[in-house]
Amino acid sequence: MPSRLTPRSLPVVILLAAALLASCGGNRGLNGNGPPAGGGGQAGAVTLTLSDPATCGGGAPYTAVYLTITDIEASPNANAAPGDASFVDLTPNLKSAPMQINLVGGSSQCTLATLANAVQATAQKYAQIRVFLAPDSAAGSISANNCGSYANCATATAPGSTTLALVPIAVGTAATNGIAITGAALDGGFTVSSGATTTVNVNFDICADLAPTSGTELTLNPAPSAGAINAQADTISGTFQDGTTHAPVTGPVLVALEQNQSGTDRVLMQTFAAGSGSFQFCPVPAGNYEVVAGAVSSSGGQYSPTAVLQVPNGASMSSPPLPLYAGNGTNGEPATISATVTSSGSGNTPVPVAASLTLQEKVTPSAGATYSLAIPLPAKSAAVFPLATATGSTCAAGTACVGPLTLQAPALFVSFGQYAAGAMLIQNNTNVSAAYLLDAQASVLGGAGQPDCTPAEVTQTPGQISPNANLTAPPLAFTGCQ
Repeated sequence: MPSRLTPRSLPVVILLAAALLASCGGNRGLNGNGPPAGGGGQAGAVTLTLSDPATCGGGAPYTAVYLTITDIEASPNANAAPGDASFVDLTPNLKSAPMQINLVGGSSQCTLATLANAVQATAQKYAQIRVFLAPDSAAGSISANNCGSYANCATATAPGSTTLALVPIAVGTAATNGIAITGAALDGGFTVSSGATTTVNVNFDICADLAPTSGTELTLNPAPSAGAINAQADTISGTFQDGTTHAPVTGPVLVALEQNQSGTDRVLMQTFAAGSGSFQFCPVPAGNYEVVAGAVSSSGGQYSPTAVLQVPNGASMSSPPLPLYAGNGTNGEPATISATVTSSGSGNTPVPVAASLTLQEKVTPSAGATYSLAIPLPAKSAAVFPLATATGSTCAAGTACVGPLTLQAPALFVSFGQYAAGAMLIQNNTNVSAAYLLDAQASVLGGAGQPDCTPAEVTQTPGQISPNANLTAPPLAFTGCQ
């Protein structure tokens, strides 16, 4: 039985985590429980799968992350509130038999679990999915519960220890209102056609979703994505190699799959490349994406991040491999950036929030729009850093805070190019200084990803980036938080 984290061991896990990452309403739809929601009478079927190409499985703090799913519903109305009559139950089997899934387990990250198989649903376009998780009060009814008296948990091994520590995960309103997936995160929606089966995949990025909070607990700050897939065959794959030696990079290569959402690329999936440099994202809904990689040599030398823009679903980029360009001499030394997040409400009062932090660079191709890319940091095992502010004596008056989070990043601008079938031109930018932007998004702590604060996204520039520089960015300050 894993032991609970002690106060002494928890800060270690918290630092590592920062370095990464009951259904409501009735049983609606064509499930033998009444007419199809939305009318019309025609029906198709939905098969529902779950994926998470998690980076936090190998060498990072979490050896397992268990979430227990109790229901998944879909509505044609992107703005439908929890319990709205338009929702169709896509997983009626989970109401009586919740499914506990290890999001960093399994040999295949393409499909961790099939949550429902050919469940009938009204033939129409669906614009919202809600994922419901079990509360701790249901722990006793979960078959083969790996979390003991909790419904959701992570296990971790502190440095220098061989004992697994069990860390409960607080899921907040995900147990009552569900986690809403809409808009670009749902690929604009999915369509169920009469007489046909549509396979829909829900993808978590659990490394970016767990924020350490007070005590011996993690809080889920989820931002899952979803979309229709073609029998789980839709992939984006490729191989990265040293652009000069044409050999595999000797250190870790972290690859992020990103997509533009309201002018900024959001990380949908992240994974480490194999020793050969090969990587694969799957299953990937139809669309265009950015593939961004960060690399560090085994001796700590920095590579310029590499980005391929507008990569279509189904692309294979291994012949020839994609280049990663190493900095020469001093240019191979990183810069160190320190970031702090603060949050406050009306009347200058501290309000704890969850925050997702990314380190971004903006690129503009010779023709086309500007891309704001999230830069993966392989030494930190993350492209997205989940945080939670809290009250404390080190915070500025009237604020909750977290930090400083220290990030080592290459002092090299991102090398990038547009996708092309076969060989493509990736501009070597190792002689150009990095121009980073710190971007943070705030959400209600324990609010299942519900945005918070006014505005809910803030940015800061850390200053001039140069090798071996130590920079402290101005605080990313959230105000008007609830």
